[in-house]
This record gives sequence, C-alpha cells and structure tokens, in this order.
Amino acid sequence: MITLGATVFDLEGFVVIPDSEIDPNSDIENGSRRVTRTATLDGGAAVVDTGFSHSDRQLLVTLPNPTRSLFDAIAHLCQLYPEITVTTIEGAFVAVIEDYRAANSRVELTLLLIRTA
Repeated sequence: MITLGATVFDLEGFVVIPDSEIDPNSDIENGSRRVTRTATLDGGAAVVDTGFSHSDRQLLVTLPNPTRSLFDAIAHLCQLYPEITVTTIEGAFVAVIEDYRAANSRVELTLLLIRTA
C-alpha cells in the first residue's frame, strides 16, 4: 500500500493506493549508495563512499487501471503541492511528484524522495 498526502490540511489531498491496484513491476523498493570511483595513475582506483540517502531515491508507480477519482486526486496533489508525504512499506517520506502520465488505461507516477518524514 502507498499513501500520498498533502503536507497541510486538504479534504481532497489524501490518496490511498492499495497493493491490489499497483502494478507488480512498479519500482518502489530501491536504493543505492553515494559512491564515486576514479581511476588512479598507478592503475588502481580511488573510491569515495559517502553512504546511503533516501533523497537519492525515485519511486516509479504504475497503476494499471485506476479510477477517475484516483487519477483526479493524484493530479490535484501534483498541481497544488510542491511537497507531499508518501508512505510505503519502508516508511514515511517527504517527496515531490515529478510527473504523472495517463495513457492506455494506465497511470504512471514518478516520485522523487527528499527526506524521511
């Protein structure tokens, strides 16, 4: 389950998306470390690892057959709020809706995580 919510009070600013409505190919649980590798003159490599940050993550959510009200609620959040609260099985995050697209009875939503909520 994923929830999307406005960071301020809004009767229309909360969306619950049950697991049954999320495409299993959605990219929701992901992550990477902030690592750079630079070749050195001696043929080796210098590696700098500054750790993990949720702010490097992006969630790609696909809804195969959303209702019109669900699509309208997502559009409402995207159009009115620069930041929203997103909850997943991993926790609660502050995020930005980068974009949403509707085509062929599907909605694709890209969320950029900023920090934990």
